[in-house]
Amino acid sequence: MTEHALRHLREHSLVVAGIPATTPIHVAENGSPSLAGRDQVASLATMLAVVREQEAALNIAVYELFALRDADTGGGEAVGALGLVTDYYVRKPAFDLYRRIVAGG
Repeated sequence: MTEHALRHLREHSLVVAGIPATTPIHVAENGSPSLAGRDQVASLATMLAVVREQEAALNIAVYELFALRDADTGGGEAVGALGLVTDYYVRKPAFDLYRRIVAGG
């Protein structure tokens, strides 16, 4: 899904808008919620792997995670649980994954 979205952006939407392939893509406000039935670590790992794999081919220059901290961990809404730590700053499993990737591991 991530690769499809990035390729569609680069190969269709930006072309239609007249934006050349030399213009870098900035992936901003991206993330994966940690709700029941969702594996935030696996989802984030997959998205980040695709971004890294397609970085050169699609001219992706920047990746920005949506939020370090949840807005409302227990609220049950996806947008409230996008952080790598809970709303009480307790690290979630995805925190260590993201930290390793940012460190180059």
